[in-house]
Amino acid sequence: MLINPPNLLTGARILAIPAMIGAFYIPGDFGKWATCAIFTIAAITDYLDGYLARSLSMQSPLGRMLDPIADKLLIGAAILMLEPRDPVLYFVQRLRDEAHRFAIGTHRAKRAKALGANPPDEIPGIGPARKRALLKHFGSAKAVSRAGKEDLEAVQGISANMAQAIYDFFHERQD
Repeated sequence: MLINPPNLLTGARILAIPAMIGAFYIPGDFGKWATCAIFTIAAITDYLDGYLARSLSMQSPLGRMLDPIADKLLIGAAILMLEPRDPVLYFVQRLRDEAHRFAIGTHRAKRAKALGANPPDEIPGIGPARKRALLKHFGSAKAVSRAGKEDLEAVQGISANMAQAIYDFFHERQD
């Protein structure tokens, strides 16, 4: 779908660039602060379009292409307009640094959570003791997933019903 809220927000961010440049040439401090406000609103829409695209499953090839282009155009225009020692430039740089810090922190947290995820953790009725017994007996979660019902029953603390539940958990997933 080409026209969806995330793509419209990205398009609005591209259209905000001429408005930002026009505001910059308004005489006095008002023009600089108006430019900063437009840039800040555009940064917020950058966050929102990505959030909406992921949460509402509205990702599209057009959006994947336009989003980084809009970001580069907006940042490039802002940096080219500001004087080297302008306080607004320092504010934009701090805003950028904070956005990067947040994005990197979120990415690291997601990656750490994904690395720590273990399929036996998701099986209903499997607690730490049974999980330890399974991993000790089979050596890895992948080996547990490949085990047959009889092999699972051979693990100490795993009943026939629990072995069936474990077997079903891994084999229903693969279907």
